[in-house]
Amino acid sequence: MKTLKKEVEKILKSMSLEEKASLLSQYVMEQTDVGKYGLSGFLLADGPSGIRKMKSADSEDIYDTVPLTSYPSASTYACSWDRELLRELGHCLGAEAQAEGVSVLLGPGCNIKRSPLGGRNFEYYSEDPVLTSELATEYVLGLQEEGTGACVKHFACNNQETRRMTVNEHIDNRTLHEIYLKAFEKPVRTGKPYMVMSAYNRVNGEYGAESGKLLRDTLRGEWGYQGNVVTDCFGAHNLAKAVKNGLNLQMAGESAERLAEEVGELISRGSLTEEELDASVAPTVELSLKCRDSRRNTQYDPEQHHRFAEKLARESMVLLKNEENFLPVSPDDRIAVIGGMAGKLRFQGGGSSHVTPYCLEQVNDAVRRICPGAVYSQGYDDDVTDEALMEEAVKTAQDADKVIFCMGLPEIYESEGYDRMHMRLPKCQEELLMKILEVNPQVAVVLFHGAPVEMPWIHQVRAVLDACLPGEAGGSAVADLLFGRANPCGKLAETIPVKLSDNPSYLNFPGSLDNVVYAERIYVGYRYYDKKEMEVRFPFGYGLSYTTFSYSGLEIGCEGKTVSLDVENTGNRDGGEIVQIYVRKPGILYDCPIRELAGFEKVFLRAGEKRRITIALEKYAYSIYDGDADCWSVEGGTYVIEAGRSSRDICLEQEIVIGQDRTLAPITEDTCLGDMLEIYGKKETLEELFAGYPDCRRFLHYCMDANPLIRTMGTLMSFQTLRRVDNTLKEDDIRYFLKVLNQ
Repeated sequence: MKTLKKEVEKILKSMSLEEKASLLSQYVMEQTDVGKYGLSGFLLADGPSGIRKMKSADSEDIYDTVPLTSYPSASTYACSWDRELLRELGHCLGAEAQAEGVSVLLGPGCNIKRSPLGGRNFEYYSEDPVLTSELATEYVLGLQEEGTGACVKHFACNNQETRRMTVNEHIDNRTLHEIYLKAFEKPVRTGKPYMVMSAYNRVNGEYGAESGKLLRDTLRGEWGYQGNVVTDCFGAHNLAKAVKNGLNLQMAGESAERLAEEVGELISRGSLTEEELDASVAPTVELSLKCRDSRRNTQYDPEQHHRFAEKLARESMVLLKNEENFLPVSPDDRIAVIGGMAGKLRFQGGGSSHVTPYCLEQVNDAVRRICPGAVYSQGYDDDVTDEALMEEAVKTAQDADKVIFCMGLPEIYESEGYDRMHMRLPKCQEELLMKILEVNPQVAVVLFHGAPVEMPWIHQVRAVLDACLPGEAGGSAVADLLFGRANPCGKLAETIPVKLSDNPSYLNFPGSLDNVVYAERIYVGYRYYDKKEMEVRFPFGYGLSYTTFSYSGLEIGCEGKTVSLDVENTGNRDGGEIVQIYVRKPGILYDCPIRELAGFEKVFLRAGEKRRITIALEKYAYSIYDGDADCWSVEGGTYVIEAGRSSRDICLEQEIVIGQDRTLAPITEDTCLGDMLEIYGKKETLEELFAGYPDCRRFLHYCMDANPLIRTMGTLMSFQTLRRVDNTLKEDDIRYFLKVLNQ
């Protein structure tokens, strides 16, 4: 690393001001000869779920790309909750990138799913920052172990597409750190990605590409990031401010001549110094050298990667319903496969993450390989009603023992660039489902979508398999699960609400004009639904299996840093279980959710096998971000550690007492008696101080009264109000009391 730094310094010293200015442009680094500076050009490519490498740099068709493996979307593989699979995914993508000459892959996306309507939700992992950060970190590590750089994006709070390039997101300090920044911290600190991409949007008035709070104070300062910060495409604004606060590269960026002119003017006006320019350009020079040194003559087997894509899809799909073990179906059953998406798979989202697949498999074909007698009927064409197709599908269903009905959101419904307007499936698909149920109630639904959908028909079908956006091998993965060749083991990475208006951001998404207020604060996803005890369609962390599991023997170790328990497969099939650990905080000093995810582990057990596992809790498991003090804080008190199958299915719990980690604010004349007793623990001291003050003692004793009205009359009193009812209490007495209480 020291040698690399010296080489960077040497190159910068040899360059003119104009030449250094030109390196602020990605276009210059990719499309011009930088070898004359001793540099090597590098190629960036989109890649959360596969590599989108353009066939030609001059092509205006973003879908004119090289055929490569299309893996499941991030919203899909997040439901695997499997760190090892994400590391392996990184390795696969890294190898393909090396083979294609791609230096840095633009992923993973670590933004939080604030609303189910977010147009790019399929590119993101979860509504929870812990699940997001753990999985994204593995993705980054796997990718970079292959010598391919990762670019963690979009920093930060790119949670909607509506007016994404100008919208100002108003977020309180606690929410910003606990929910939105936490998702990025571990991928940055542990993963050390080659690049971090700033977000288009503003956060509390500052654009992501020039934010002092986000780039300078948090990313560079608190987290110590030394890599390259790049804008999203055309996402640069005030160049001087951006350079000063830590930006290194503009995507796509201006020409070398224009940048040289602009930077020269900024320096001549005193808005920028050459030293600041050098500090901004140095990470780009270092990135160039690092990409040069990391290049490998990698070859990979596309068929092997295709099979891994199938495994990843299979491990990520979620069995939502299985009434009376309707699934798995048998090859001996008369199976009808119905739905346009069974013959034309919806396997990915739209926009910059779109990949031309190496080999696309269809559900209908995969089912017929297992069950040759299965019959297929299209039934609908995306969201277009076709009476003839519908009539034919109903007739096909009528003669079947069991119906596999494939339905979901057409690609045009969810894409980069715009948000959804509702959570409904196409009307023609639901109408067809109702007609089929009238003639044959033996129906299993397979869903294809990148974000939650409403399911008004859920109680009328026998089973539901959530395939999400399963990538190019999704057809085989679906068939394996439907016929029991594999056991479902995915669990939801986000809550599915009953209806859109249940979502906590409903009244504030996507905002008005260029402003959106995060009024729900920390209550995103299950944090809101669980605290409100609201009915949901399916809770966070939920997923069924063809076998059953039991938990026992919960123990807390390492001063609360680890949790151990026994997990047993009590069914007759091998299977995987995702054990989730939640923490319930005291919630006395701070308003807190009922529970928050603090750790998880996926374990595979043979039928009848029992295994003891130990789960490490995340760094901030007991912490709250104090927005006023602008730091993490641990509230002293009793915490409850919970082990569960989902946020609504807690199996075991145990208490642990954690001490306060920082000094409380001093007691003042406005501090109420209730806080002095409950938070500061000053009961005995107050008894002694109030010995000669009868009315003060009376109100102190009210604080312990069994009658809640009388108790409140005491707990809400302060020294300011006590001096109005106790004539013996003087100003000097209060100053003395405060001195004693704050010792």
